[in-house]
Amino acid sequence: MTGKHTPGPWERDGRSVYTSDKRPHWVTGRDPRAVYIAQARARHDSEIGERVDDIEDNPVEESEATANARLISAAPDMLEALRSAVALLTDPDAGEDEANETLAELEAAIRKATGGEGGGL
Repeated sequence: MTGKHTPGPWERDGRSVYTSDKRPHWVTGRDPRAVYIAQARARHDSEIGERVDDIEDNPVEESEATANARLISAAPDMLEALRSAVALLTDPDAGEDEANETLAELEAAIRKATGGEGGGL
């Protein structure tokens, strides 16, 4: 089975990941036009104020679940940055401006995925 992912950008609200690309879709609590992507769950979920028992033996703490949501929300940005890097590396005529632009795109995707930690390599 092959399919395309929901177009980005994806955003994070707590541990919920969604897009608000203004297409009618499932109504989320945030925007009736937002597309719900994922919910990173933790052992105890303070967002709903209770222990999550529907996930058997879930060892994930809230901080890790939040980091997972950050990473998920950055996926479309990382994919686009990787495509730009491949295009740059395979273009023998690419110049310094293209290289700097691609580097900035890669660093922005890393910052989004890590919450600002480790912006460089």
